[in-house]
Amino acid sequence: MTGESIWFLLALPLDPSLGDRLTAPWGHVSSAVMPVVLMSLVQGAALSLLILPLLLRSLALRRTLVLAALAPALFLVLNRVFSPQYLLPISVSALAALTLVQPGRQAVLAALAALALAQAANLLVWPFFQERWILANTLLFAVLLPLLIWLAFQAVRLPEEPLATREQRWDVVSEVSEHGQAAS
Repeated sequence: MTGESIWFLLALPLDPSLGDRLTAPWGHVSSAVMPVVLMSLVQGAALSLLILPLLLRSLALRRTLVLAALAPALFLVLNRVFSPQYLLPISVSALAALTLVQPGRQAVLAALAALALAQAANLLVWPFFQERWILANTLLFAVLLPLLIWLAFQAVRLPEEPLATREQRWDVVSEVSEHGQAAS
Protein backbone atom coordinates (compact mmCIF):
# COMPACT_ATOMS: atom_id res chain seq x y z
CA MET A 1 0.00 0.00 0.00
CA THR A 2 1.13 3.55 -0.55
CA GLY A 3 1.33 6.03 2.28
CA GLU A 4 -1.23 8.20 0.53
CA SER A 5 -3.85 5.43 0.57
CA ILE A 6 -6.72 5.21 3.02
CA TRP A 7 -5.37 1.81 4.03
CA PHE A 8 -2.13 3.28 5.35
CA LEU A 9 -4.13 5.63 7.56
CA LEU A 10 -6.21 2.73 8.88
CA ALA A 11 -3.16 0.54 9.48
CA LEU A 12 -1.01 3.21 11.15
CA PRO A 13 -2.68 3.08 14.61
CA LEU A 14 -2.43 -0.73 14.57
CA ASP A 15 1.17 -0.77 13.35
CA PRO A 16 2.93 2.51 14.35
CA SER A 17 6.21 1.29 12.82
CA LEU A 18 4.68 1.98 9.39
CA GLY A 19 5.39 5.69 9.85
CA ASP A 20 9.08 4.99 10.35
CA ARG A 21 9.30 2.52 7.47
CA LEU A 22 7.64 4.84 4.93
CA THR A 23 10.22 7.11 3.31
CA ALA A 24 7.74 9.42 1.52
CA PRO A 25 3.94 9.75 1.23
CA TRP A 26 4.05 8.11 -2.19
CA GLY A 27 6.25 5.27 -0.98
CA HIS A 28 5.11 1.67 -0.67
CA VAL A 29 5.01 -0.27 2.57
CA SER A 30 3.46 -3.56 3.61
CA SER A 31 1.99 -4.54 6.93
CA ALA A 32 0.68 -7.74 8.45
CA VAL A 33 -2.24 -5.82 9.98
CA MET A 34 -3.44 -4.72 6.53
CA PRO A 35 -2.80 -7.55 4.05
CA VAL A 36 -3.47 -7.04 0.35
CA VAL A 37 -6.23 -9.65 0.39
CA LEU A 38 -8.14 -7.72 3.07
CA MET A 39 -7.86 -4.44 1.16
CA SER A 40 -9.00 -6.13 -2.03
CA LEU A 41 -11.94 -7.85 -0.33
CA VAL A 42 -13.17 -4.62 1.25
CA GLN A 43 -12.81 -2.77 -2.05
CA GLY A 44 -14.70 -5.51 -3.87
CA ALA A 45 -17.43 -5.60 -1.22
CA ALA A 46 -17.89 -1.83 -1.39
CA LEU A 47 -18.19 -1.93 -5.17
CA SER A 48 -20.66 -4.81 -4.88
CA LEU A 49 -22.77 -2.71 -2.54
CA LEU A 50 -23.16 -0.18 -5.35
CA ILE A 51 -24.75 -2.89 -7.48
CA LEU A 52 -27.08 -4.13 -4.75
CA PRO A 53 -29.75 -1.40 -5.19
CA LEU A 54 -29.90 -2.25 -8.88
CA LEU A 55 -30.60 -5.87 -8.05
CA LEU A 56 -33.15 -5.21 -5.30
CA ARG A 57 -35.16 -2.47 -6.96
CA SER A 58 -36.47 -1.93 -10.45
CA LEU A 59 -33.99 -0.37 -12.85
CA ALA A 60 -34.25 3.40 -12.89
CA LEU A 61 -32.14 5.45 -15.28
CA ARG A 62 -30.94 8.15 -12.87
CA ARG A 63 -30.21 5.68 -10.07
CA THR A 64 -28.26 3.47 -12.45
CA LEU A 65 -26.26 6.43 -13.79
CA VAL A 66 -25.47 7.79 -10.32
CA LEU A 67 -24.23 4.43 -9.07
CA ALA A 68 -22.24 3.90 -12.28
CA ALA A 69 -20.66 7.35 -11.88
CA LEU A 70 -19.69 6.57 -8.29
CA ALA A 71 -18.03 3.23 -9.09
CA PRO A 72 -14.71 4.65 -10.42
CA ALA A 73 -14.51 7.13 -7.54
CA LEU A 74 -15.11 4.45 -4.92
CA PHE A 75 -12.61 2.15 -6.62
CA LEU A 76 -9.91 4.83 -6.54
CA VAL A 77 -10.63 5.97 -2.96
CA LEU A 78 -10.39 2.38 -1.70
CA ASN A 79 -7.42 1.42 -3.86
CA ARG A 80 -4.30 0.29 -2.01
CA VAL A 81 -2.30 2.56 -4.31
CA PHE A 82 -3.49 6.15 -4.12
CA SER A 83 -2.04 9.06 -6.03
CA PRO A 84 -2.93 12.77 -5.90
CA GLN A 85 -3.96 12.87 -9.56
CA TYR A 86 -6.75 10.38 -8.75
CA LEU A 87 -8.68 13.28 -7.29
CA LEU A 88 -9.48 14.52 -10.81
CA PRO A 89 -11.54 11.46 -11.88
CA ILE A 90 -12.92 11.15 -8.33
CA SER A 91 -14.17 14.75 -8.51
CA VAL A 92 -15.64 14.24 -11.98
CA SER A 93 -17.45 11.11 -10.78
CA ALA A 94 -18.81 12.88 -7.70
CA LEU A 95 -19.94 15.90 -9.73
CA ALA A 96 -21.69 13.69 -12.29
CA ALA A 97 -23.48 11.84 -9.49
CA LEU A 98 -24.36 15.12 -7.78
CA THR A 99 -25.85 16.48 -11.00
CA LEU A 100 -28.03 13.41 -11.42
CA VAL A 101 -29.14 13.28 -7.78
CA GLN A 102 -30.27 16.94 -7.80
CA PRO A 103 -30.33 17.24 -4.00
CA GLY A 104 -31.13 20.96 -3.76
CA ARG A 105 -29.05 24.10 -3.54
CA GLN A 106 -27.79 23.71 0.05
CA ALA A 107 -26.71 20.12 -0.47
CA VAL A 108 -25.00 21.01 -3.75
CA LEU A 109 -23.07 23.81 -2.03
CA ALA A 110 -22.08 21.48 0.81
CA ALA A 111 -20.92 18.82 -1.67
CA LEU A 112 -18.93 21.39 -3.65
CA ALA A 113 -17.34 22.65 -0.41
CA ALA A 114 -16.42 19.06 0.48
CA LEU A 115 -14.79 18.54 -2.92
CA ALA A 116 -12.92 21.86 -2.61
CA LEU A 117 -11.71 20.84 0.85
CA ALA A 118 -10.57 17.47 -0.48
CA GLN A 119 -8.70 19.24 -3.32
CA ALA A 120 -7.02 21.60 -0.84
CA ALA A 121 -6.05 18.69 1.42
CA ASN A 122 -4.69 16.89 -1.63
CA LEU A 123 -2.36 19.83 -2.33
CA LEU A 124 -1.19 19.78 1.27
CA VAL A 125 -0.13 16.14 1.13
CA TRP A 126 2.61 17.03 -1.32
CA PRO A 127 4.54 19.28 -1.84
CA PHE A 128 3.25 22.02 0.46
CA PHE A 129 2.81 20.33 3.82
CA GLN A 130 5.22 17.43 3.77
CA GLU A 131 5.96 17.43 7.50
CA ARG A 132 2.30 16.93 8.41
CA TRP A 133 1.02 15.17 5.30
CA ILE A 134 -0.77 12.50 7.34
CA LEU A 135 -3.14 15.14 8.75
CA ALA A 136 -3.93 16.45 5.27
CA ASN A 137 -4.36 12.93 3.93
CA THR A 138 -6.69 12.05 6.80
CA LEU A 139 -8.79 15.13 6.03
CA LEU A 140 -8.91 14.16 2.34
CA PHE A 141 -10.40 10.73 3.04
CA ALA A 142 -12.55 11.97 5.93
CA VAL A 143 -14.27 14.28 3.44
CA LEU A 144 -14.31 12.09 0.31
CA LEU A 145 -15.59 8.80 1.67
CA PRO A 146 -18.66 10.26 3.45
CA LEU A 147 -19.46 12.34 0.35
CA LEU A 148 -19.42 9.27 -1.89
CA ILE A 149 -21.49 7.28 0.60
CA TRP A 150 -24.02 10.13 0.88
CA LEU A 151 -24.32 10.30 -2.92
CA ALA A 152 -24.89 6.54 -3.09
CA PHE A 153 -27.66 6.79 -0.49
CA GLN A 154 -29.20 9.67 -2.44
CA ALA A 155 -29.20 7.46 -5.53
CA VAL A 156 -31.03 4.71 -3.65
CA ARG A 157 -33.65 7.23 -2.53
CA LEU A 158 -34.35 8.48 -6.06
CA PRO A 159 -37.91 7.90 -7.24
CA GLU A 160 -38.67 4.98 -9.49
CA GLU A 161 -38.28 6.12 -13.08
CA PRO A 162 -38.29 3.04 -15.26
CA LEU A 163 -35.89 2.91 -18.15
CA ALA A 164 -37.51 3.94 -21.41
CA THR A 165 -38.47 1.17 -23.77
CA ARG A 166 -36.96 0.98 -27.22
CA GLU A 167 -40.25 2.25 -28.67
CA GLN A 168 -40.32 5.24 -26.30
CA ARG A 169 -36.74 6.16 -27.21
CA TRP A 170 -37.58 5.82 -30.91
CA ASP A 171 -40.61 8.10 -30.48
CA VAL A 172 -38.39 10.81 -28.99
CA VAL A 173 -35.80 10.42 -31.76
CA SER A 174 -38.51 10.58 -34.43
CA GLU A 175 -40.10 13.63 -32.87
CA VAL A 176 -36.77 15.44 -32.63
CA SER A 177 -35.94 14.74 -36.27
CA GLU A 178 -39.41 15.81 -37.44
CA HIS A 179 -39.61 19.03 -35.44
CA GLY A 180 -35.98 19.83 -34.79
CA GLN A 181 -36.56 19.77 -31.04
CA ALA A 182 -38.20 17.60 -28.43
CA ALA A 183 -41.73 18.44 -27.37
CA SER A 184 -42.13 19.56 -23.78
